[in-house]
Amino acid sequence: MSHVVAGMQWVLSNKAAYNIRVVNILLNQTVTESYHTSLLAAVAEILWFNKIVVVVSACNIADCNLHPPVNDPFVITVGALNK
Repeated sequence: MSHVVAGMQWVLSNKAAYNIRVVNILLNQTVTESYHTSLLAAVAEILWFNKIVVVVSACNIADCNLHPPVNDPFVITVGALNK
């Protein structure tokens, strides 16, 4: 988690230098948790409140529950189903 947070901090710090407007997060927590208490969701919201669109992928793990940050209302969640 510390590496993810550090990466998100880098994005925020370098937003102007690289004209960063969108971040795609292809990972989820492995524990079902409210976005109100999730560190990963909090970091995603910090980016959103700093005018960076945050896109996250749903169901990157086998149980396909909506773990943070997918359940955060400040992110765009995308997913696919292959039956």
